[in-house]
Amino acid sequence: MSVPPDLTWVQAYEGLPMPDIVDVAEADGHQVRVVRAGDAMTLDYRPTRLNVVVDDEDRVLRVFGG
Repeated sequence: MSVPPDLTWVQAYEGLPMPDIVDVAEADGHQVRVVRAGDAMTLDYRPTRLNVVVDDEDRVLRVFGG
């Protein structure tokens, strides 16, 4: 059985507004992928990538690692 990766670092970005979340995450050395709610995205896994899902008004709806 594999051990799930530790993605607790993602919690530090929850609640940050756009574009601050991108600036802070990139300054911390993370790759950032911003997608609109409902957009297609690849399922490749990158342990240091922060995924940010935004609505049409750039409000952050969800952040998750991978």
